[in-house]
Amino acid sequence: FDLLKLDEAKLVLEQCLQFLTSQNTNNKYKQEILVTQQLLDKVFAATKRNESTQIHVEKAKSLESQKQEKMANMLKSRNVCFGHYLFSQQRDMKPNAPEILSETSVVWPVLFIYPQELSDGELHTDFVERFHEDDTLLTHLTSIFDGQDQDIANVESAIEVLYRQKWTRLSPKYPFTADQIQRFGPVENDEHYVGSLKTRDEVGDWISVPLTRTLKEILRRPDYIVPGFPCFVLAPKGFRPSQFL
Repeated sequence: FDLLKLDEAKLVLEQCLQFLTSQNTNNKYKQEILVTQQLLDKVFAATKRNESTQIHVEKAKSLESQKQEKMANMLKSRNVCFGHYLFSQQRDMKPNAPEILSETSVVWPVLFIYPQELSDGELHTDFVERFHEDDTLLTHLTSIFDGQDQDIANVESAIEVLYRQKWTRLSPKYPFTADQIQRFGPVENDEHYVGSLKTRDEVGDWISVPLTRTLKEILRRPDYIVPGFPCFVLAPKGFRPSQFL
């Protein structure tokens, strides 16, 4: 119920009850008074429920706001730079944002992408829903490739993990610095923008990441911009995609 409408109903019923009571000679309006009082009791009960619900809603909003502020501070202390998604499909992935695990640690969803030119032209990926920031790339890649082709059994010698400089644009969702604007260009305010719209001339070089690096170490690199959540390209050793991805 709308609290304003409940207040209006309460006022009208109280006036009606007051009038009926003043005119109730010889119990002339006994039944009307009873019905009015019952309606007034229901309005009181509904108002109380609404007030209680509102308190819970406001409390939830406050907790969510505190959580977002805490997350923003944790990411700022880690020098994480946020940009728009690379692909629209990322919006439908769950989870699609970092999560505070403890007072000092964060877990991330991480997307590993396979070069389209080495497949059937479709986008093929592996999605790790909970990647602790202190885990190394090798830890999760060993799990991904476990039991597959013997040619890639030794992941560290067969696979490279890549990202591309400037592969998306800055997002206003999280704080950014003047230095980050200088490195990655102006903030893109279009919430539907995705980095894959960039042309080859707009993106930078492919960067290879040592598999023994932790996620936290990679995300704080000055030339890495997080495209919504961390993404990396998996490629055979020495291979560099000629396409954007």
